Amino acid sequence: MTTVRPSLSLAVALVVGTGAALVIAAAARAADPAPVKTQVSQTTVSVAFEPSSVEEVPDYLAGRLALVDGSAVADQALTFWRSAVFGGGTRTVELGTASTDGGGIARIPIVPREEQYQVTVRFAGTNELAPSETVGEIAFPPETVIHPEHAPQGGVIDPRLRPLANFMPGFLGGAVALVWLVLFAVTAITLIRVTSEGRKRLESQLGTEVQE
Repeated sequence: MTTVRPSLSLAVALVVGTGAALVIAAAARAADPAPVKTQVSQTTVSVAFEPSSVEEVPDYLAGRLALVDGSAVADQALTFWRSAVFGGGTRTVELGTASTDGGGIARIPIVPREEQYQVTVRFAGTNELAPSETVGEIAFPPETVIHPEHAPQGGVIDPRLRPLANFMPGFLGGAVALVWLVLFAVTAITLIRVTSEGRKRLESQLGTEVQE
């Protein structure tokens, strides 16, 4: 009869248990799918000035969002910024935000007050698209620049408001004339009534004195 020592039995049990644990862990790893890494595409941004040939249509700053191969990226927001000097220091001022169209172009209207702007266009990025930005020196044609000291009557006018600006002076002038006309009419009617009542009172007093 063979006698198994307790230490040997314990060692065999440990080996069997460890092997089972390894098998279970391997099976669990095989059951869990490996995480899928999202492919992030690199992007590029460019900026340009688009002058308008129609008075009622404003000039634009245009930013283009594309992949590195030049393919346009649509339906994404681009934010336009301008670096300017305020209070002795340089600050960044947001000009506006617009979404890209089918050609990857996003446009915002611009009324330049200086001959040149330093413009930054930023794309914040998404889960599939990497963020990007560009900084460009935009030189504006002299005829598109509106200096405050040479601004039209009423100050610097946004091109989108030009039709309204042309209409408002005549409208306000007519409204002022109408108000003065109403005031004149009320004053005249009041004077006529006062004169008429005064005349009636005077005639009444004279009639009473004659009868006496």
